[in-house]
Amino acid sequence: MPLLSQEGGSAQGTEREAPDHAPSGGDRSGRPDRARRAYTLAVAVALVGGLVSGALALVSHNQYTSNETRLLDLRSKELGDVLTLAVPNTQSPLTSAAALAAATNGNTQKFADFIAPFVGPRKQFVSVSLWPLGTGRSAPLTVLGSGPEIAATPR
Repeated sequence: MPLLSQEGGSAQGTEREAPDHAPSGGDRSGRPDRARRAYTLAVAVALVGGLVSGALALVSHNQYTSNETRLLDLRSKELGDVLTLAVPNTQSPLTSAAALAAATNGNTQKFADFIAPFVGPRKQFVSVSLWPLGTGRSAPLTVLGSGPEIAATPR
């Protein structure tokens, strides 16, 4: 600011010129404006950081859910394959034993010799029995393993 001297010999000497307008918020150096800009910048960075973090969290959750669904579908297919393979393993010995009984006209000794390795504790079957068809008899011809529960039920 220029210094002005007053004419007329006043006692005050030189005076500084008064500004026409003062900057808003403080002195004329601009420090409050810089502080306001820094605060605004910090708030903007925090908002952008929050939005980016939120977007990444949503993408991560979507990927996690998609992967879990894919793995569950894979496990379901594996279980289906295991069950598909288990049914023939269960049916094969019984079908073969039934065919042997039919071919030998119900020979209980041959039936028992064939099916015995599959029956017992920690084996494939707990109980296997051979029943006559077309007769009035309601009792099994032979039983291997524990007694069949069906024998205790009414005809």
